Amino acid sequence: MSEPVIHPNALVLIQLLAGLAFLVIKAYLWHQKKPLWFIVLPALFMLVMPMWAMIIQTFVGTAAAQSWLAQVQWLLLTMGTSAILLELWIILEARSLITSPKKLIPQR
Repeated sequence: MSEPVIHPNALVLIQLLAGLAFLVIKAYLWHQKKPLWFIVLPALFMLVMPMWAMIIQTFVGTAAAQSWLAQVQWLLLTMGTSAILLELWIILEARSLITSPKKLIPQR
């Protein structure tokens, strides 16, 4: 029996969830006025790397494989574009949460 293969879209979405978790932790620490230095670099890494990989896979391609756009893989192209848009939306929402007034987040 062959081992199951995880699809690249699933891996990107898992990393996207990790980036979301980092953003939630960062927003919590920001509003609690706690230090952020230890969360910034991992959060940036977990947000930039999956998006970069998905953009390359979806639109650009590599020497080893063409992009999904060049291969006319519409389902994968739609899923990749959706993942990119979802990540951008999460980043914008986190930015608005961090810069929002304190009254929107309950305080102790």
